[in-house]
Formats: sequence, structure tokens, C-alpha cells
Amino acid sequence: MFKAISGTLIAGVFLALSASLSFAAEPEDYIRKDVSGVYSVIMFGAGQGRQAPMRIDYADGDNLVMEQGGKSNMMPIHSTDPANGTVNLLDDSGSLTTLSVRFGQGTMTTASGVKIHLSFIRKLTDMDYAAIGKTVAPVAARQQVAPASEPQPEVVTAQPASTKKASPPIAASFNCAKASTAVEGMICGNEELAALDVRVAAAYKALRSSAEDKEGVKKDQQAWLKERNACRSTECLVASYSDRAQDMENTLAYLSKPAEYR
Repeated sequence: MFKAISGTLIAGVFLALSASLSFAAEPEDYIRKDVSGVYSVIMFGAGQGRQAPMRIDYADGDNLVMEQGGKSNMMPIHSTDPANGTVNLLDDSGSLTTLSVRFGQGTMTTASGVKIHLSFIRKLTDMDYAAIGKTVAPVAARQQVAPASEPQPEVVTAQPASTKKASPPIAASFNCAKASTAVEGMICGNEELAALDVRVAAAYKALRSSAEDKEGVKKDQQAWLKERNACRSTECLVASYSDRAQDMENTLAYLSKPAEYR
């Protein structure tokens, strides 16, 4: 009797593991559910500037397609790790580029160390699918094309005043109309800083909701705000916000793991 029950339990465990491994081997479901969408793009260093939104989606043949500014980049999917929110892609040299998406915030790290920061805007709409479709070659044609190189965000150059559309107002996590300090003024006057401010606020809200030591999280945030408010330049604020966002997002990723794997 005991042997029969044990055999049944073991068989059930193996079936569950097999189902889990089978799902992990299929990146399409994971990418379409948790990764695909339209993202705003922030890139530090070379190529920095106003970036067009990037559309990301799964493409047949286990590829990830990224469309930006009317141009697309297709990269073969090497592997996915849904538990940690990562997708590993192959560049044309066979090296890995890793896309990590957690809580609506993403980072794409190329083999050369370039980091592209992504913030979720919306899920793909019919208009987005149409835009991607216009830039993606048919499967038969793609099979004759070499794998894409590392993704490089499209820098949108300024248009003449007569044709340039008015940019949307800069939106931080707070009401810029009520900005009362020099630091708040710098944030509301800089699109990159405002996006980082929204990113930090979202991570802080998620961390306060997930962490057991909510008071400790609050004290850490207050200590960081003092450091942030000591900044006197845009460069200082960008560095401070970037470090804070990354620290909290790493903590959130850790807390999202099952207790036995922490």
C-alpha cells in the first residue's frame, strides 16, 4: 500500500516537472504574456537623446522583434527564464544580449555592456501590430538574412518648427505645477529625470506593498531622498535615481522568488 502511494506521488512529481520544463522550453507564451508591449526608452552614454517608443513582440521562429521609429531589429531567442523575468537573445557574433522585465520596468544589456532602460507604456494594439508588420520581412526572406546585431535605439532628430508636433508635457510622479524646490524644478524640466522619478516611485510603491519590514523600507527611502536633495546638477540626479531604482528593483526580484530559493 505505502509503496503504491509513494509510486503515485513520485509519478505525479515527475509529471509536474515535465510540464514545467515543457512550458519553459516554449518562449512564445511567456513573451506574449509578460514581455510584449510598447516601452519608452532611456539610454545613457553614447546615443543618448530623445528616444522613440519601442514595440517589442514575439516573432515566429523563436525570435524577438523590436520596432522603433519605423525600423525593426530581429534577434533569435537563446533562452528564457520566466522566474527571473529574463530573455536571452543572440547577437550576430553569437554573444548574449539579456532583456530583463520586472514590474513594468526593463533593462536590455548588450554583450558590450551598453544598457538600455525601458518603461512599460501599454500592451500592443492593432495599430502597433500593424507598425511591426510593416517592418518585419516574411519568414522565407528572414531565413536568408544574418541574425540582427545589438539593438540600438533610434534617436529621433528634431524637425523644423513648421512640422514638429508639440511634445507632451513632462510628467513626474508628483504635480510639477506645485514643484517648490530646486531639485523638483530640475526633475520637472528634464524628461529623462521625470521618467526616472516615475520609475523610482513605482518601485517604492511595489516594495512597500511586498516587503515585511515596511517601516524599514520607508526609512531607506527617506534617507535616499536626503541624498537626492543634496544634488546640484542633472548628472548627480540621474546617477542617484538610476542607482536607487536598480537597488529597489533587484530587491523586488529577490522577494518575488519562492522562500526556499531566497
